[in-house]
Amino acid sequence: MKLILENWKKYLKEEDYVPKGQRLDFPAEYLDSHMGEYITEPHWKSFFQKSPEEQLEWAKRVNLSEPVEITVFLTGGFLHGDGHHRVMAAKLLGKDIPIIITRNHMKNKSEEGVWEKWLKLVQSGNHPKDLNPQQYLIKTMDVLDDILGNK
Repeated sequence: MKLILENWKKYLKEEDYVPKGQRLDFPAEYLDSHMGEYITEPHWKSFFQKSPEEQLEWAKRVNLSEPVEITVFLTGGFLHGDGHHRVMAAKLLGKDIPIIITRNHMKNKSEEGVWEKWLKLVQSGNHPKDLNPQQYLIKTMDVLDDILGNK
């Protein structure tokens, strides 16, 4: 099983893979990595030492048209495991980026209406980290309302 997971592209033509999920354009500044790549990878360590001008020049050359696959966690965070270059480029350019929410724990494990209310709050310009800085698990409308009441 481990070999299949590590080598899935060999068994399945990459062009045949089409992620399924909710698609939207989303502010890149609200996306975080759940892989820690920006902290652990030597490429990113040297990238962050470059001047802001060099970083912007790099960002302008990155193709932002391919969607980034996202997981929405019960804390309301929108996190990606791949697409680090696209997300960073869009963040530097202050742009929205196409995303596909392939796993949505909030939608699947919370009361009806929680996900829809959360998405409206985020799409209206609220950063998920600002809405839920304590990282509470949002499974019910009561929890969501309590979190929002503390704002």
